[in-house]
Amino acid sequence: MAVKSSEADGTDYSGEMRFAAHSGYLITGYSFSASFAGTLDAAVPPGGLAGAGTASNRGSVSLFASGADNWSRNGNRQVKLLKGNDAFVFSAGNIMLAQMSMSLNGSMTVFATPASWTTPDGVVHRQDSLAGLTLLNPTLTVYTSAVPEPETYAMLALGLAVIGLTRRRRQGRAAQA
Repeated sequence: MAVKSSEADGTDYSGEMRFAAHSGYLITGYSFSASFAGTLDAAVPPGGLAGAGTASNRGSVSLFASGADNWSRNGNRQVKLLKGNDAFVFSAGNIMLAQMSMSLNGSMTVFATPASWTTPDGVVHRQDSLAGLTLLNPTLTVYTSAVPEPETYAMLALGLAVIGLTRRRRQGRAAQA
């Protein structure tokens, strides 16, 4: 978003997301990454004349994630007067949740005023200033992992029991020989 002259604009964004893992899976982590890209170009009159323009920007992104047993994580990134890029990542790992909720909120405001000056011959001049702020490449990844079903554990226990019985029989036969 770019704003020229004396216009100003502020924009707020928000979203609520809920995730539920398929049966046999758990949510084990998440990662949200993005970059702010800011532009500031305040116009300046030539030759040091008075009447310079202004340019400003500010923005924020916050993410709140929550799940069972009062588990929660917060992430917040704010920028102000950004000229260039500012990359950030919010993440959490080593969690085991069947369901998770996320709230993602963002706001951006840019403001610019033109430079205005009068030359010695009485001519009034005006040059626009520029302010911009963008959120680039927002990417949300939710990590999941398979959780063995109870039948899998039962089969594992049965297999270990068969191996143990086979080993015991072989040791008994070896001792008789």
